[in-house]
Formats: sequence, structure tokens, C-alpha cells
Amino acid sequence: MKILEGRTALITGAGGGLGTAFVRALVAEGMNVAATDLDLGRAEAVAADYPADRVRPFHLDVTDFAEWARVADEAEAALGQIRLFVSNAGIGAGCIVAEDDPRRWKLVLDVNAYGPFLGCRTLLPRMLKRGDDSHIVFMASMAGLLSNPSLSSYDASKHALVGLAGSLRGELADGPVGVSLVLPGVIATEFTKLSQEVIGRVTGSTTRAQNVGALHQSGMDPNAVVRRVIAAIKAREYYVFTHADWRDRLQAAHDERIAAIGDSADPDWIDSFAGLDAAIRKNLEEAKLASGQS
Repeated sequence: MKILEGRTALITGAGGGLGTAFVRALVAEGMNVAATDLDLGRAEAVAADYPADRVRPFHLDVTDFAEWARVADEAEAALGQIRLFVSNAGIGAGCIVAEDDPRRWKLVLDVNAYGPFLGCRTLLPRMLKRGDDSHIVFMASMAGLLSNPSLSSYDASKHALVGLAGSLRGELADGPVGVSLVLPGVIATEFTKLSQEVIGRVTGSTTRAQNVGALHQSGMDPNAVVRRVIAAIKAREYYVFTHADWRDRLQAAHDERIAAIGDSADPDWIDSFAGLDAAIRKNLEEAKLASGQS
């Protein structure tokens, strides 16, 4: 999506941290922005710095499919056709599996994985029908590639988001809608504090969460992350890494998995990859024909 100026973006979780940085940066690029957040007051505070025809605040519970349709309709009526979807809303904090509250665990999955799916399910058909140059950004995490003790709900949700993005990448290959999967490390925001507030308000959960909030104080400047993502949108890059210091941990995890194939896999079994790939391509082509895509 080389041209941003004059076009419209929708950002989830726009009321603070990385979301607010996205609003400011995209407005500076000349875009109109639908700033959505579960806390309407926070979204309104961000939008107050701009004219109503440039930034419009919306309440959005990303886990509510009906609300997605309402917000999309109202945002496009006010600001124009949505060409960029930044799936940024997310929650999470640390807690060991043996103590975690099931309500809390499910909410993290709903917000971080189900919410992005609902956003795509709402906005993607509109983008495809128009056939214009558009883009979807998934704010994942290195937790989508690497797992850590006491972060099971967050890790599982981000692994799911990586899977969603990868599947969508294949479905949209060579089409008008690009996809970027952003995999940052720690970012300097109030993520943990806000997450605990949302979890407590929505679920009433009093599960003890480990204090990892201090890590964010020394995290990367969110503006630096956003600058990297905007460059990726313009270049239609899929993988977007921001923290080079995670390379060794990622390499070690990859090497362990590759090495384990030789120890545990059956060397005499051969899958028909050609047949599998052909079946997947056929399913994709049939689905596109049924939906009117070509």
C-alpha cells in the first residue's frame, strides 16, 4: 500500500500506547483514522487533538461481531472507505497455568486472536469487493514464535494470531490486500497495567498475576515501532521484526526443532506434499469462485 495520504485506517486499541502512536503517525501521513477502543473515553482523548473529519473515536469491543459491523459502517460513512486495518488491541499478563482463572485465560484468547479474526471477517470482504490497494497489520509479538513460563494465555493467543496471519497471507497472495505480521519484543507502554484493568472489569477475575509491568518501562519507544510498521506497509512486507536482540533466542528455538526431527520422526514415512498442496490450492480456488473473487 504505497499511498497512504487521503485514505482511511481503522485502529483497534487506539486509546493508549502503541495504538495512540499509530493514530498520530498515520494522521501525519495524511490518513483519516477511525480510533477504536474498548474505553471510549481514551479514544475520545486521542481524537480530541484532531478535526472530526480526520480522526473519529469509536467504542469497540473487538470480541463482538455485531459491534464490528456497526463501527465499520459508521467509520466509513464519516471518514471514507477503510483501506488499512491495524489490529493492535491486545491484553495479557503473567500467571502460571496451575493458578490461572479460566475466565481470564479465555478473555485473552478472545481479545488477541478472535478479535483480529472478527475484524478481518468484517473489513476484508469490503476490501476485496472494491479491489483497491489495501492492507492489514497484525500486531503480534515474539511471544507468537517463542513461549515463556507463566505467559500461557498470552503466548497461546499470539501463536494463534501468527497462524491466522499466515493463513490469510496465502489466501490473499498476489491480490490487492497486503498483510504484515509484526513481531516485536518489549515496547514502552502501560500494557500490563491496562490489561489487568480490562481483565478485572470484564471478568471480575482476582487471579494473582505476576508483576511484569516493570519490563515495559525499559522497552522500545512505540514511535520507533510504528515507523518500522509504516515502512513495511508501504513496501508490502509480511514479516516485520523490530528487536534484533531476539535473533539468538529465535535461532536457538528453530535449531532445537529441526534437530528433533531426526530423533523423533519416522524416516520411512513420506507425505505427498504435492497432493496436499494441490488440494489446498483447489479448496482456495473453489472458495474464491463461490465468493465472487477471481
